[in-house]
Order: sequence, then structure tokens, then C-alpha cells
Amino acid sequence: MEYIEIIKKKNDFYNVYGDSIYIMNYLFKYKIIDNEKVGFPISSLSKVVKTLDKYNINYKIDEYKIFKKFGTKNNYHNILVKAIENKKLNDKVKLIEEKLLNASNDKIDKILYFLENELI
Repeated sequence: MEYIEIIKKKNDFYNVYGDSIYIMNYLFKYKIIDNEKVGFPISSLSKVVKTLDKYNINYKIDEYKIFKKFGTKNNYHNILVKAIENKKLNDKVKLIEEKLLNASNDKIDKILYFLENELI
């Protein structure tokens, strides 16, 4: 599937599923829920559509039976690759943060010393 399918829900929200959740998280910082969906309020649809148009990403809005296709200029796959890499990086940073929050001050000082010497 090389497009984002935007599905209207009864609670005044739109949902996106599948790999498209990573694109939505990457472009809009929308939270991924249960590793399966991203939701956003109906008031944000215009912003979402403008951004998808800007990046030439195919999309389908079920409620309005709109299917915007950019043909060979469709950047869905390229943005998806970037989005997945960004998600992996953010997950690693979050894991490091969690470990640091549980570390002793002495351990944190040692880690900082190591990082300062390795990154310079």
C-alpha cells in the first residue's frame, strides 16, 4: 500500500493504521497507540492534507471518498523509510533515558565521562 488511508471514526477523530502510522508520527508527532494506530481530531484534517500534499504523499480519505494520487512523484515509500528510522532512533533515546533515570549519580557521572571522551 503506497498511500495513507484516513478513516473517520464516530468519536470525531480520524485514524490511520498500518505502516502509515510511522509517517503520521514522523510528520505530525502524533502518538502511536498500541503499535497499531494513530488518531487525530477532525479539526486537524486540513493541516494533515496540506502537509501530505506538500510532501507528495498519496492519501485516501474514506469519509469524503477522496483519493489523492501523485503518480510517479509519490513520496510515500521515501518518507516511510525516514519515518521508521526516526522511530527506531527515538525508541533508543527513550530507552537510554529510562535507564539513566534509574541509574545512580555515580553511574551517571561515569557514563557522562565516557560520552564526553568518545564524542569529542
